[in-house]
Amino acid sequence: FFFCQGTMPAVDQTNGKILMQSKSELCLSPNGHGGMLSALKDSGVLVWCREHNISTLFYSQIDNPLSQIGDPLLLGVHRLSDADVSMQVIEKQHADDRTGNVVLIDDITQMIEYSEMPGELAAQTTTNTNGEEKLRFWASNIAVHTFSTDFLLRMSEDADALPFHLAAKTVRCLENGELVSPTVPNAYKFEQFIFDLLPHAQNTMVVEVERSVAFAPVKNAPEATFSTVATSRATMNELYHRWLTETGCKVNDSAVVEINARFALDQAQLQLRELPEQIDADTYFQL
Repeated sequence: FFFCQGTMPAVDQTNGKILMQSKSELCLSPNGHGGMLSALKDSGVLVWCREHNISTLFYSQIDNPLSQIGDPLLLGVHRLSDADVSMQVIEKQHADDRTGNVVLIDDITQMIEYSEMPGELAAQTTTNTNGEEKLRFWASNIAVHTFSTDFLLRMSEDADALPFHLAAKTVRCLENGELVSPTVPNAYKFEQFIFDLLPHAQNTMVVEVERSVAFAPVKNAPEATFSTVATSRATMNELYHRWLTETGCKVNDSAVVEINARFALDQAQLQLRELPEQIDADTYFQL
């Protein structure tokens, strides 16, 4: 299935008026990753899934090449627990990590976006059983979820299931009849977040995974120091070096290695492949 995400008009930050792209066009923007819910409904995907006995949907929304599509551990935990929603998390590295915070509020699993989490709250710490000081809110959402199809069908019938969040953005628009490109945020966009379904779920499961194995995002421009193409490649290279080394292959530290998912999804599959005894040059494994 291919289907389109919905849109919402952008409004002026100072007076709330809808911004215009031209004299006959509104300034429209995507309605957030939560717009997937209405898009799944409007496209007929959810009904089709029910008719074809597809009980579980896997979902990943960010540029993360280490996200394993249909991760068997996540799917297994989800099905064994009969959960409505299951999700992967990693341990935060810093209090100000730009990732959502998975928390319990009145014993209900919820997600607080980093932009909506007060700094002093994010910085709170606690001491674990080993006497180590850890962040109290340590669980970072990496946008890998598994949903029960029946749960999504129920929620898609509730127009108020997902609230809109305001996002201050820079939007090109008409001003005094002329098209202008502001250099500072001038507008509010309205976005829905898929994780706002969590409080509606009767049963949720949260699965912690290792950052080095499951998270190598590409979010920032090349000049940034984290979450860039370069840092993502480095994380992947380190992981594949470990896989190969642990299967008995000698890999030169300077060699860049990449393993196509069709060749091996994990180390267990890699062990079944015919591999060289030693790798000294950059190598790409594929079928």
